Amino acid sequence: MTKRGITRDEEKQFEHTLTRYRLPTPTADDLARAFSALAVSGTAAGNGVVLRLSVLRDDGPYATDLALNPVVASHLLQIIMEAGRSGGWLDAKGNVKTHSGV
Repeated sequence: MTKRGITRDEEKQFEHTLTRYRLPTPTADDLARAFSALAVSGTAAGNGVVLRLSVLRDDGPYATDLALNPVVASHLLQIIMEAGRSGGWLDAKGNVKTHSGV
């Protein structure tokens, strides 16, 4: 990958891997068992982005690092934007929406 993006061959390989290991959409039961995210940080990497995610488990906070290639990162962005817009907590630009609480 260069600053111009990834090659078409890299994109095809990343898409193939994404399709091969695609997971089902989480259900309400999955939500009940999900860890709560406490914090996230990240940095650009030569092959995408590395996220450091802190979650609350039964035994306390736990941090893990996730390396996302550009295709997975793009899919994650789409999931978050679609969920936020349809849930009413993100505006069209991706900013968190607030209200007076009334």
